[in-house]
Amino acid sequence: MLLTMVSNLQLISQETVFNFTSIDKVNYCGNTNSKNVLFTLNIGEVKPEDNLEYIGFEINYDISKYKFNFVLTSSTFLDEFEYKNYSISNSEGIIVVDAGFNTIGKKISGNKPLLALSGEYIGKDCLDSGFITVRRILLNEEYTKKEFKVNDFKITTDFFDTKYSSYTIKTEKDTIEYDSTEFEKVILIKIELESKFNSMNGKINKRLNNNYIIDKIEINDSNLILAKEEINDTIIYKITNNDINKRNIEILATIKKLENKEEVLKINFGELNFGDCNCNRIENNQLGFIRQFKEIKDTTDSTNNSINEIKRSEPIYKIENKILQVFNNDLDLKEIKIWNLDGNLIHNFRMLDSTNIIVNLSDIESKILIIQFIYTDNTYFTKKTILE
Repeated sequence: MLLTMVSNLQLISQETVFNFTSIDKVNYCGNTNSKNVLFTLNIGEVKPEDNLEYIGFEINYDISKYKFNFVLTSSTFLDEFEYKNYSISNSEGIIVVDAGFNTIGKKISGNKPLLALSGEYIGKDCLDSGFITVRRILLNEEYTKKEFKVNDFKITTDFFDTKYSSYTIKTEKDTIEYDSTEFEKVILIKIELESKFNSMNGKINKRLNNNYIIDKIEINDSNLILAKEEINDTIIYKITNNDINKRNIEILATIKKLENKEEVLKINFGELNFGDCNCNRIENNQLGFIRQFKEIKDTTDSTNNSINEIKRSEPIYKIENKILQVFNNDLDLKEIKIWNLDGNLIHNFRMLDSTNIIVNLSDIESKILIIQFIYTDNTYFTKKTILE
């Protein structure tokens, strides 16, 4: 049996086409199992008269993208050869295959893969691709299809989760409290993501209203890098993540109060943008959230120097068919204020010593409302509600 080394020659009708096929897709947002890859190397149909008795070749691949563990021979041509040798070098990106017959006149035939390769994708968690090809092909002289072509192959990573990921923005408390001497407060804002990310950018409106502003934002996390600049009343920022498993972002925002005034208003984070390398494809952005800014009243009892905290339970009320009915049996409610999610005051009702008040909410477009019940001693209870 004579052996012939062949190289890339002109195509003729009698040729062997080396063609890779990827059985698995790579989901760069998936878990470890979704990073597994399985390639088959095909040479098409081989007939007995083709006289294929020996084949040797190298497979070259991108070592920054793939790590191969096994050459699989079951149900392949390689399984039919009397001897077969193969080696894998993930450091060099080379798989060497050598297979043939010791028995003269024996040959393979059929139509199935030459071999299969099992490994894993180790490239970056982003849109990416990596090549795999065949080089240095050696065939027996009697083989009739020594002319060949190699279809170089690239597997491309993709994001193909069936559902959208989402995120939520929140603070530790619904009420942000100042004492009368404080004119700035650092609050912790948490952004919780369902999927991993490596960067996020956005804009924050500094001016919440005429009385409250966001003076600055900071991050106290060694895995997150914050870059920012201020243009007029807007903070433009980018957060880079060095820990691909991190799901939460904690931002320290300094809120400045220009004067002592209690308000319910919206902190608007604007739209959060995630690049192609992120796994968060947001369907509905949460642009902001409502928080109550409240001054802590000095209720010190001069007799015993103790603090008398007045705690309010939820008032008696019900909402049916966009009608708000409030029961003021103790005549201690003096006012009801209603805001929308943009922090705009929609209605302001005074009780006027009434034990029962009915408020028609049918003209309100907002689905979510903030209702504040103010008592005669200037304490209050705030409730967020959803109109059905």
